[in-house]
Amino acid sequence: QQGNECVLQPGFIYQQGMDTHDSIAARTECVYYDYLTSSDSYAALCLADPSCAGYAVFFDLSSFCLLSNITFPLIEFDDYEDTGPCDGIYIKADASTPSFPPRPPPAPAAVCDEPSGFKPHLGLDGSEWSIITCEDLGNNGTITSADIAAACQTEPLCVAFIIDFNFTAYCLYKGFTFPLIAYNDSSMYGDCDGIYIKSAINCTEPDGFSLHNNMDAHDWNHIIITCEEDTNITALYASALCLAEPVCAAYALYNNQTAYCLYSNVTYPLVDESNASMFGICDGIYIKSDSASEDSSTEESSSEESSSEDSSIEESSVEESSSEESSGEDSSTEEVPNQVLRRHAI
Repeated sequence: QQGNECVLQPGFIYQQGMDTHDSIAARTECVYYDYLTSSDSYAALCLADPSCAGYAVFFDLSSFCLLSNITFPLIEFDDYEDTGPCDGIYIKADASTPSFPPRPPPAPAAVCDEPSGFKPHLGLDGSEWSIITCEDLGNNGTITSADIAAACQTEPLCVAFIIDFNFTAYCLYKGFTFPLIAYNDSSMYGDCDGIYIKSAINCTEPDGFSLHNNMDAHDWNHIIITCEEDTNITALYASALCLAEPVCAAYALYNNQTAYCLYSNVTYPLVDESNASMFGICDGIYIKSDSASEDSSTEESSSEESSSEDSSIEESSVEESSSEESSGEDSSTEEVPNQVLRRHAI
């Protein structure tokens, strides 16, 4: 071996990682862990022996066996023997046959189904879960991702499902948390095991509202009108309440659509709550269409004011803010239970 290249003695044909089919019977002389300089050294020994049809090298060129004959088809070395880039069988050219079989190609990678409306994350699961139901088939059969996807679609609270133990068990989830964690060395050892997360395109976006998935207002606890927690909450239900409230500019769904809050305003920039209360696929802030442009201009105006060095404008803003906080002090105190509600765990 020279660098990363295998030096081949003239008169030999090399098949990497392969051995003669009847290896044990064909071995006439073996030396283990001798560490000769290269495969050329073993080739010289074979050339000097008229009965040698070839030789096999393994354990990263540290061991070899002379072979009395070559039987086909060739077989792959055991994993523990084939450890070096130049390990394999070296066959005398006159000992081979015209139809010398090539090394078998590697097995093709598994092709996993991607059920409509779901995105697979193979070998991964949520760091925490909220389970609707689970089933383990054991040795009695396997399941398909399409079957479990259909079960998840018919369950209103289902946001994802997992398949594990090589497609013999599954769970439906009503919630999970990020980051996703690798389980491919334990329960998710099948090629297509993993978590299949419902796509956000399945979320209902009521007329007149724009959904920002898993995002929330920057200062939501100061703009709450009211909050409610109930397992039957939907985007349409919350939107109807917001439309009926004259000062409502947006609403938020969280805890996998089991709670909502109506907002009097939208404070920017929006913040990512996917790792906190908005872990559901359709959780997030739903902003009234006529409020989005107004809040955008408010955001730009606020940014310009904060960068201004005009002290009179800053003082005026502080006075107005103090006046507003003073007048709303009682309502802020009443909103404390809602603030606690917003951070309900899974």
